[in-house]
Amino acid sequence: MNPRLSHGLTLIEMLVVLLIMGLLVSVTALSTGLAGRSDSEDAARTAEDLSRLFEHAAQQALARGDVLGWSLDADDSRTMQWWRWSSDTGSAVVINTAAAAGSMANSPVATARWQSQSHSFLPTVELPARLVLQLGGQTPGAQASRQVASGPQLVFLPGLETIPFELRVLDVDTGQALARIWSEQPGRVDWGVL
Repeated sequence: MNPRLSHGLTLIEMLVVLLIMGLLVSVTALSTGLAGRSDSEDAARTAEDLSRLFEHAAQQALARGDVLGWSLDADDSRTMQWWRWSSDTGSAVVINTAAAAGSMANSPVATARWQSQSHSFLPTVELPARLVLQLGGQTPGAQASRQVASGPQLVFLPGLETIPFELRVLDVDTGQALARIWSEQPGRVDWGVL
């Protein structure tokens, strides 16, 4: 048998094939997101999504003439809940900035008026597993002290008014703030990476 006619691959040919396959797998993984994103990229995307969601809520409050609210679950800083103010008498609803401090959410009269809404009412944002939310000035998990289950922490008024707030996106392991969402001007919700 002639050695030049042997059937098989040389070592160099096999290395070239493996190199090409490795490049194809890495390009595919990067393009489909299998390689994963960093925490700061996830935090930036979450902050942007939440700011858009809050701007949408402010627009819905204006369009419907409703007072809308948003809160974090008392036990889980990743679960969000939407609220709508319900007035049995049909009279005008007056809300002042005391609601931002939590006094309205804790009052028995206000609690009876806030109605929890289904997730189809307004969407929520799916948080990556490595991130949690923190309302400005609180430590994660401190939401329970404000009786979050009884009413919202953020309020959106019909008139593109939003009671000023700050919400931080934190790394669940380190507690480091990676991004923040805030509103200081009526009808405007800003976000930024820290």
